[in-house]
Amino acid sequence: MVNVTTGRPLKYKNPEELQKQFDLYKADRDTKELPYTKESFVLSLGFIDEQALDKSYKDKELFYIPIKKMFAEIISSKIDYGYSGKGNTSFAIFDFKCNHGWNDKSAEKTDDEVDVIGFEFNVVKPSDS
Repeated sequence: MVNVTTGRPLKYKNPEELQKQFDLYKADRDTKELPYTKESFVLSLGFIDEQALDKSYKDKELFYIPIKKMFAEIISSKIDYGYSGKGNTSFAIFDFKCNHGWNDKSAEKTDDEVDVIGFEFNVVKPSDS
């Protein structure tokens, strides 16, 4: 019987290989004094976009947490970069709104729908005296 595997073999066999590539990526960006971005990181891994990375590793439980941590570090780096005064504030706002779901408007709440559970009203009538 022929053993057939489906799909392309993983480029990174374990999370340690992926972490090593992430460390190299960060060192390169630090040398160039550039912030980390998901897009540039994904390209450094050899993928065309984040969806291609996700397609290759989304069902690989071993990689899920390490990739999430790497992406969290990337976002943290962008925030630190912005606070350092090195970045363009307008672009940072645009990036976080478009790519990270941030919103600078406060949500409006209405009192139209209020659920009151277990509340009792005690009506007291004034005395005639």
